Amino acid sequence: MDNRGTDYKPLSGAVDDGRFPWYLYWEICTVLTNSPKLQKDDVVLDAGGTSSLFSSYLASLGIEVHSIDSNEEIVENGRRLSEGMGWNMSSYHMDMRKLDFPDEFFDHAYSVCVFEHLEFKVKQLALREIARCLKPQGILSVTFDYKNPAPDVYPVSPDTGFENRLSTRGDIERAFLSTGHFELFGNNQFFDNGKTYLVNPKFDNQPYTFGAIFLQKK
Repeated sequence: MDNRGTDYKPLSGAVDDGRFPWYLYWEICTVLTNSPKLQKDDVVLDAGGTSSLFSSYLASLGIEVHSIDSNEEIVENGRRLSEGMGWNMSSYHMDMRKLDFPDEFFDHAYSVCVFEHLEFKVKQLALREIARCLKPQGILSVTFDYKNPAPDVYPVSPDTGFENRLSTRGDIERAFLSTGHFELFGNNQFFDNGKTYLVNPKFDNQPYTFGAIFLQKK
């Protein structure tokens, strides 16, 4: 099912737009543009993005990437991909609530289009674990569905409840800052351009869009 809005305009000249619409590129470009510039010796975590375009791109730059996912088939595909390409990219079947990595192991962490699918308490536990595994002042860059009226939240899915929504500044602060492990990095002003690009076909085509937040370990 395609949940792009009726006013969606394909990216000019992008032959793969049907499979990879431009807003997926937007999420990747946003975290790469607004996060600290990666260095060759950095070690990064991709939380929930195993075998993804984003993980593959980072690995292709020579970055040491550790990606986790709950889908064993995707994890196995990530391993095959890394071996075939000769990348330093490791894939793990792992729960974000209990990361099997040492304290202060990663320079940076990313999670692209994942956190909207985590129930509130799972978000909190995942954030605590990511903070534990980040080096001091490490950055966690996150993208998420914004104003989705009923995000597919595991294991609730779909969820219209208040606790799991990400539709206001207050929602975002509650979801990402209430653990006390992170503070905002970069621009501290919440910005909503008022535009929406997606619709939820299961809920009267209510419009929504996407957002990003950048968090620095305290």
